[in-house]
Amino acid sequence: MRLQDVATRANVSVATVSKILNNSPEAARIPDATQQRVLEACAALEYRPNYLGRSLKTGRAHAIGAVLLRPNSASHMDFFWMPMILGVVEESFARSSHVVSLGAENGRSVIETGLDAISQRRIDGLIIGSAFCSPEEVARLEAANVPVVLASWRGQTVLPVVDIDERSGVEAGISHLHELGHKNVLWLGATPKNPMDDTVRFSAFKGALKTRKMKGERAEVDYPHRALPLESQFEEVRESLENSEAFWAHFEGENPKTALFCYNETLAFGAVRALKNRGLRVPEDVSVLAFDDILAPMCDPALTVLSHEQRQMGVRAVQILHEIVQKPDAHKNWRGQRESLPCELFVRNSTARSRFA
Repeated sequence: MRLQDVATRANVSVATVSKILNNSPEAARIPDATQQRVLEACAALEYRPNYLGRSLKTGRAHAIGAVLLRPNSASHMDFFWMPMILGVVEESFARSSHVVSLGAENGRSVIETGLDAISQRRIDGLIIGSAFCSPEEVARLEAANVPVVLASWRGQTVLPVVDIDERSGVEAGISHLHELGHKNVLWLGATPKNPMDDTVRFSAFKGALKTRKMKGERAEVDYPHRALPLESQFEEVRESLENSEAFWAHFEGENPKTALFCYNETLAFGAVRALKNRGLRVPEDVSVLAFDDILAPMCDPALTVLSHEQRQMGVRAVQILHEIVQKPDAHKNWRGQRESLPCELFVRNSTARSRFA
């Protein structure tokens, strides 16, 4: 799509379209109605200027678009993103930029809204959490060729990604259980129909067990709907596990599991409740640990976790985005790059020596 096509549709000159889209000083003298007509023509034709080429001439908006939060939501996934949002805001302010929280507008997806904001010079680029875009939308972002950084995206992409080193986190968790004398560990993940992908973590789990000649198996639970309040999510997991005889079979017999490694806090909270209701003590009978460290101290007992610094993920996402915006060559250098931040083991009251050690 060419600038001429936009001009023809809006019934203005190419020069007028250029002034409006480049936010030039002359645009202030163009009537608001004309400017609105040009922007509507851009939207209708899905026209997006070449931002990277134009940024050298027009400067920057000094604003970042963030897609990291759903409105009116109290789900665990949104609690997960809150520390990252703080990191994004703090680092942006330190760089004299402000943050615009984006959502769907006028029936258009949040991704389209973000791309529109870039083309209209309202923001310099986007930081998007993996929970807020699909593979199809990531492909759309790739094709748009604009400054974007993805957070916690596990799929293939040419866009830069900031995530966590899940393998080293699992390794630290299994090492901790091994030191406590546990030899038979159960992994708790979600069923394949759920959007939560634990492929990397479970693969690392099997590898870490094999290295230490430990035994382990996998159990699955239907992951609760993310729009539910946290307490309802915990209770869904508890109820699902309590009704699963296959799950309880792992803790019976001559060689029962003595530790449970959960994909995240949500599963761990529900599992601890289910274990207690079954008469199994945590950690005396079953040690429990999980990824995340948002609500873990509030669990009873407080959860041992693999904590990943979500705030630092936000900081690094801003740093990478600013580099891409300010240095055109950086866009090429960051293409297909993934930066993984380390996890840290925090030992609390939910893990103890195996009763068979």
